[in-house]
Amino acid sequence: MNQNKIPAAPTLGSPPTLPKKRHLDCNTVFIDESGAGANKRSKDNFWVSAGVCAKFEDHDEITESLFEMKKKCLRLYNQELKGGATSKSNLNPDITKEDVAKELGNIISKHGLKVWVISTRYSDRIQNSNFIPSNGKVVMAKDVSRGLLLERLSGYVEYYGGSDQRYQLVWDLSDQQEMSHFSHTISEYVNPHNNKKVCPEIIPYLLAGLSHEWAELQIADVISNFALNYSAHPRYDDVDVDVEKAIAFEKHIHPKLCCNANGRIDGVGWKMYDY
Repeated sequence: MNQNKIPAAPTLGSPPTLPKKRHLDCNTVFIDESGAGANKRSKDNFWVSAGVCAKFEDHDEITESLFEMKKKCLRLYNQELKGGATSKSNLNPDITKEDVAKELGNIISKHGLKVWVISTRYSDRIQNSNFIPSNGKVVMAKDVSRGLLLERLSGYVEYYGGSDQRYQLVWDLSDQQEMSHFSHTISEYVNPHNNKKVCPEIIPYLLAGLSHEWAELQIADVISNFALNYSAHPRYDDVDVDVEKAIAFEKHIHPKLCCNANGRIDGVGWKMYDY
């Protein structure tokens, strides 16, 4: 026997099949809020939270659409669009707040944006509710609005999202204190009806963005501002409600909010908490 014979190499089978890379679609939910949720006889009696969901890949097209809208509506169209800056002095001649709302509704439809708006009126009963207090002590109107927004977003993602979808929440960097409070709400959130936390397709951390750089944040800003006036109309019309904004929201934005399979918006894309 030849002691120097080199042993045959072991026979290899077929190379292992590597798992296919998983493709995930990224969606962004831009959040803006208006009001104070305070014990006041004014529209600041309400706290409004608005969420605007868009596909990340559509950002450039949405930005272009908003720029065209600003050129049509604003005197200084290179500036950021703010709901609180839609007075006649800021608008082009013959442009009204209703025109602004109509153009915004067209953008929602054109890009298939999903929009939820939650409005909560302050009352003593809120403190005894089962929502998560963002300050760790007392439930406030903002906690109710944010909890109900997360409830609707989570329900939508569970029903329509699919395991190949991810949803990233984006907040306006200019309000860091409220961003911290909302982050606490997200981490502690539990649906009071089924004890579920935010569904796993929603990334449970906030990203911060500068609103003048994100068209979607500007859209959420205008929606929340107009919705605040709609919430307080006609209760506080004699105090500080902008009735033109309230009517414009009802006519052009409310019909574009998320709805259920039967087309119902109230309780789905629009929720008023007033107890």
